[in-house]
Amino acid sequence: MPANGFEPLKRSAADLQSAPFGHSGTPAQPIPDLYHTKRHPAEIVSTEHRDTMYHSLEIQVKGTTIGNTQLTGQAAMAALWLGSIDYHAAWRLQRDLVDARVAGAIPDTLLLLEHPATITLGRAARTEHLLAAPARLREAGIEVVSVDRGGDVTYHGPGQLVGYPIVDLRARGSDLHNFLRQLEGGLIDVLGGIGIAARRLPPHTGVWVGDTKVAALGIKVSRWVSSHGFALNVCPEMEHFSMIVPCGIRDYGVTSISKLGRTDLTPRALAQATSAAVRRSLGSARADCPRTVVGLPEESREILRAAIDSAESAVLNS
Repeated sequence: MPANGFEPLKRSAADLQSAPFGHSGTPAQPIPDLYHTKRHPAEIVSTEHRDTMYHSLEIQVKGTTIGNTQLTGQAAMAALWLGSIDYHAAWRLQRDLVDARVAGAIPDTLLLLEHPATITLGRAARTEHLLAAPARLREAGIEVVSVDRGGDVTYHGPGQLVGYPIVDLRARGSDLHNFLRQLEGGLIDVLGGIGIAARRLPPHTGVWVGDTKVAALGIKVSRWVSSHGFALNVCPEMEHFSMIVPCGIRDYGVTSISKLGRTDLTPRALAQATSAAVRRSLGSARADCPRTVVGLPEESREILRAAIDSAESAVLNS
């Protein structure tokens, strides 16, 4: 048994194509430390690690190494503004668009939106990081949802710009670590553009101003296509963050663009700058998302069409 006290768990390469990666903090259970083993090319051994976000993934399959490679050629990305949308509907839409991206029916797509007040529990969430009693949550109108991304507990709500990049990482070297750093870099650029100096704070993920987090990140990768993503605090109800230990990190606080002095901004007002910055950071050209995607369930099809037809999405893709 290794020194950390956890018995290594064997996982196949196929298992890792649905591996969640998310907000850092001390995990309740071992979080996979994924590394390439030459002895069994299609098998990955995972061991406990404090923060999966700060190491990259390398898999060898049939003698070919995937991971830690340079992007060749330029990918393209569509951006869509969904407005305020129920968390469950957005989650179903993401799953449907992941299937469509795997099938090549849509380009990489960035969904930008707001959610009603929702607390999400990632796969490494600890019950003690949800601080509010059920009665208080009901009184505040906050729903609690267990989700399939990595990481701990986080909050979404009005005034927060949420971004869900549906991105095929195979065209980007299959490097999860680099993808996350690129997303962070895009958000740092957005903040710099409005006069806020932000930074990374290793080993924690996210975007920070001083020692307070202004944007959280947590993704899932299925068949090398990403879902979930980032949440940038523009002007949310900060009191709601007191109901959780955000991302399971007790030592640092949470802030917002409004709290940092820019009280004139909203998520919608920052959507165009954010889509442009994410595209630049990922090295993506603009793309259009097709209005008709074969096989898309009716609910997701209607949400997608409404977003594509909106004036806001037209601006994001202009």
